[in-house]
Amino acid sequence: MSIINNDMQAIILLTLPLARAAKDEYSPLTQTEWNRLADWLQQKNIKAGDLLWQKSC
Repeated sequence: MSIINNDMQAIILLTLPLARAAKDEYSPLTQTEWNRLADWLQQKNIKAGDLLWQKSC
């Protein structure tokens, strides 16, 4: 059993700084960006953890 589920892992990866990044590198989502993404995910009936795995066709 994993302590961190896929949804929690995706949220952590998207919103927390994991290492010191140069100014021009990617940065975590802001609260506003996360809220927009969370709204979009909810509209599409997708969980955050679904972003981690590509579904095969």
